[in-house]
Amino acid sequence: MVDLHLHTNISDGKNTPMEMINTLLELGVNEASITDHDAHDSYFELSKNADKKEKGKLTFGNLTIYSGIELDCIFGDKFIIEILGYGFDPEDKELKEYVSNIQIQRKNRIKKYISAVNEKFGENTITEEEIFNDTCKTYLKPHIVHPLLDKKIFAEYKEANNFLKSIPNNDIERINARGAVKLIHKAGGKAFLAHPGVYDYEYDDIINIINTLTNKGLDGIELHYPYAYVQSYKYDEAKASEFTSSLEKLFPEIEYSQGSDSHGVEQLKELYDLKNKWAKL
Repeated sequence: MVDLHLHTNISDGKNTPMEMINTLLELGVNEASITDHDAHDSYFELSKNADKKEKGKLTFGNLTIYSGIELDCIFGDKFIIEILGYGFDPEDKELKEYVSNIQIQRKNRIKKYISAVNEKFGENTITEEEIFNDTCKTYLKPHIVHPLLDKKIFAEYKEANNFLKSIPNNDIERINARGAVKLIHKAGGKAFLAHPGVYDYEYDDIINIINTLTNKGLDGIELHYPYAYVQSYKYDEAKASEFTSSLEKLFPEIEYSQGSDSHGVEQLKELYDLKNKWAKL
């Protein structure tokens, strides 16, 4: 079993890198990659306990862990997509500089959100101490949305997200997708388009994105993904199978990867109970 898309509490996951590794071992996974958003600190954390260490690869018993990252990117002037990087040199200077910069931007954006919330709903409605900690490196909207939901400031995620979107100058300077592919290649890794069926874009736009990036060096696409279980509002098993089969026919020469996109050990276990319905590798 292969799982090349996992998240930990270094970005928006619930568990530590080692807790994820222990669960992967329990489930009998052979190859995996932790691909936190704009962060690859999990690799350095895991290297402390690995049985064997190579550049971009760690071994835990029968489990091989490849260095991984999920880069938030722009494509053209209106598309936001994600590029997965695998097997790169974690010490690559340019990659480390990029993620450090984007992490600072993301943290500053959260601070701006906190100020806007407190201005709207009252001083200390939410504080930095409630959100920031020593473990997380990449702060995303869920880091502030969930506390706001817990405090009943907003009733639904969409409502809170719409409020955050209304805050002026709240964007970050994402790398363009072609640049992300180059950045990963320069670090010695491979670049894959993450979960193409997740994006709320027209089918033809997705095909254009894959075609364009393939011509610019994209190594592969994350083909096998539990769409029917993590996006049940959009896919059932038949629609998910139809979508992935169409990509196989259109792009027979490209490499394929597989990932559960699990954000915690409980979700990981749930998806592995269903693996015969979505996993192929």
